[in-house]
Amino acid sequence: MITPDPSQSINKVDPCSYPVPVRAVYHILNFLKWRFSLLPVGAYHWVPGSDMKEEQPGSEIFLTTDTPVRSTVLNSRPGITVLRGGIVHQGMGIGNLMHADPRTGGRSYLDLMPVTVIANVLSRLPFVAERLAGFVDEQIFTFSEEIVKTEPAFVYCGQRASISAPSPAGTLVDEVKPGWCVVSVAIPVFMQIRTSKMPLNRPVLNRTPVKVVGP
Repeated sequence: MITPDPSQSINKVDPCSYPVPVRAVYHILNFLKWRFSLLPVGAYHWVPGSDMKEEQPGSEIFLTTDTPVRSTVLNSRPGITVLRGGIVHQGMGIGNLMHADPRTGGRSYLDLMPVTVIANVLSRLPFVAERLAGFVDEQIFTFSEEIVKTEPAFVYCGQRASISAPSPAGTLVDEVKPGWCVVSVAIPVFMQIRTSKMPLNRPVLNRTPVKVVGP
């Protein structure tokens, strides 16, 4: 069972208080932390709670949302930094109106927000980066239903992901000497955003007066 732990974040801020797009990034990151924590020692094991310190001591893989990632923190181990692409509102009909309450004047709105969450796998060895990227893609694909169930804003995740070819890490790693490469796993996600509003200083309609006229 997937139990992403918001307390694993260094800044100790509940991801549910983040805007919806940021929650997508942290949810995928927490899933990867959970999955790599189940791997045995010697096979890219991630130590739960190690991210309470910047260096993530004891972990054999570095998991973060930072960019760029400092090479002095990575050392020689591989890492994954989870980022996101651009976002555009999908639109759910005229005005995105989901419900209107004629009694109070309140209105509720619903929209879908497609976003691509990108897991950038970093390593000094292209083969290692490709191997870990394949593992990330496989796990996201396999556990897509559980990932959606454990984040209320998710409605779709993990199908038809794409994996890039190895390339120089560029600005993803703050390195003095070149040598880091990246393989990116692009994960399509659909999230829903729901909002509501209530008019101020408006009386609530409790009843409608009816005048009965006899014959």
